[in-house]
Amino acid sequence: MWRTDQEKGGHAGNHASRVSSGERRLMAEPDVPAVATLGEEMIPLLAGENARELDHKQISSRLDQAGELFGILRLKSMLAIPYTSVFLELDGGYWNEEADKRLRDARAK
Repeated sequence: MWRTDQEKGGHAGNHASRVSSGERRLMAEPDVPAVATLGEEMIPLLAGENARELDHKQISSRLDQAGELFGILRLKSMLAIPYTSVFLELDGGYWNEEADKRLRDARAK
């Protein structure tokens, strides 16, 4: 018998990978005022097993690829410090990346 997520005790999972730009760590206070304070506040928020740092060009490439298949929601703040964007990649958590890759490979055959 199929059960709804609610009957199972909730959603299968709300998983979000946090991706931030690695260039942020290389910026210095004289060039970008307040970057050190921002970094101290951001690092604990971005820590964890689902957190990654990528080169900004890699992030842009991933956004381009995702935009071909999915809609992208962009939330913009008034913060004007370069390379401090944070990207969330949402995943339903129904199964892992390896199982998804096997399915996509099988569909490509």
